[in-house]
Amino acid sequence: MRLKSNAKVDDKRNDRFLLLICTIIFGLILARDIGGIGVNKYLLLSVSVVGMLFLSYSNFLCLLGVLFSLTFGIPSTYIYLAAVFVYLFKKRHKLDRISIGILLFFMAWELTHSLVYASTFGPVTYVGYFCRLFLLFSLIRENDDTVDRTKIVKCFSIGVLFFISVMVLMYLKDNSIDYILKGWVRIGGSNEYIPQATVQEGMKMSTNTNNVAYFCVVGMAGFLYLIYRERKAIWSVFFFAVFALGSFTVSKTFFMISPLLIVCLINLVLFTSKVSVVQRILISVTFVVGIGVLLNTGTVNALFDRFDKVDYMLQDSRSVIFVEYWNAFWDHPLVALFGAGAFTNRQVLYPAQSTHNGLQQILVSYGFTGFVIFVTFLVRCLRQQISRSHAKGFGFLIEMVPLTVAFLFTQTIQFLNPPDLMLPYIIGMLAISADKNGGKNVK
Repeated sequence: MRLKSNAKVDDKRNDRFLLLICTIIFGLILARDIGGIGVNKYLLLSVSVVGMLFLSYSNFLCLLGVLFSLTFGIPSTYIYLAAVFVYLFKKRHKLDRISIGILLFFMAWELTHSLVYASTFGPVTYVGYFCRLFLLFSLIRENDDTVDRTKIVKCFSIGVLFFISVMVLMYLKDNSIDYILKGWVRIGGSNEYIPQATVQEGMKMSTNTNNVAYFCVVGMAGFLYLIYRERKAIWSVFFFAVFALGSFTVSKTFFMISPLLIVCLINLVLFTSKVSVVQRILISVTFVVGIGVLLNTGTVNALFDRFDKVDYMLQDSRSVIFVEYWNAFWDHPLVALFGAGAFTNRQVLYPAQSTHNGLQQILVSYGFTGFVIFVTFLVRCLRQQISRSHAKGFGFLIEMVPLTVAFLFTQTIQFLNPPDLMLPYIIGMLAISADKNGGKNVK
């Protein structure tokens, strides 16, 4: 009994240490991006590495969940490189040979493309790509029963709320809120509204609007998952907070996928017994107030203006890009068989634009041969995680939501490059069998 008691004490201490590390990281980012205080990127790297080294394996993955959500504002390549070494150390006796083999295969393939097509990208770019690919291939095959997957989803989702909040606050530092409410500015394109002198001061939280919207959608899916599993009203508040702030990206895909999540939430509130009456009232009020506020801003009109550029077949510039890549792909027989590389396919096939479809990007990067290997591996990992799940019916549907929305959204943006877009897939895959550890079993 004493051993069990000591184990519980150690677990609580480790949880508090995880909270401390996350709080320091959040504080440093707030001080840097909102407070205007210079924060050296190596300080963020040091704090992250210390956390990874001394946390338990489960909490190490939770910290990665937080770092994934902040990937556009941290020295992610250095941090993920450190994460790879920490992962190898913590799993040295349980390394998955299949994941390592697949990784080495695509590393060799990508480096061959870089030589054949004379890539202009430097070593750091490729190291960053391979580190993220390593984390993807390794973590989507995670089968350690000591891992609290629910906590990983929670860490990522809270990190997304922090991420979108910082993006909005960065805008409000130098600009009026009226421009957001009238839909004149899309949150995420920080280079358009942050003074250039500020940008040049050093690393800031920065990416494009579509990437912000993508992470927000997956974060909302995470909070929906937490509402069902933990039955706490606070997650519904966070769900609508991410929805409200994410709507300022005025992303068409965001507004096409978000209603699916809201329908799942309404179904959860009205047709299951997992939510108390008080929570139903709070969720309903939050929903009505949130939709009311949204309708009274210019965001909806700005969204309609963007859809005016889409014809009745829902075709827009992405459709043109898809067709151009498809045609160019068939015009190059060797590319059709072996691909043109994740970083060189644009210069080989269609210099005007990057691909805007995740599956197509895998196809043009690695050809039919690589596409079959890559997708088959992902599908087998998915089947493996599904086989570990104990959830049934609506519970299984909720488990699948984070991965589903990540897949749907990346069919309108990229997947392999920029490589950070692979990270939400890891969270989605881990969520599928999360009922076995942490929280309550959901049948």
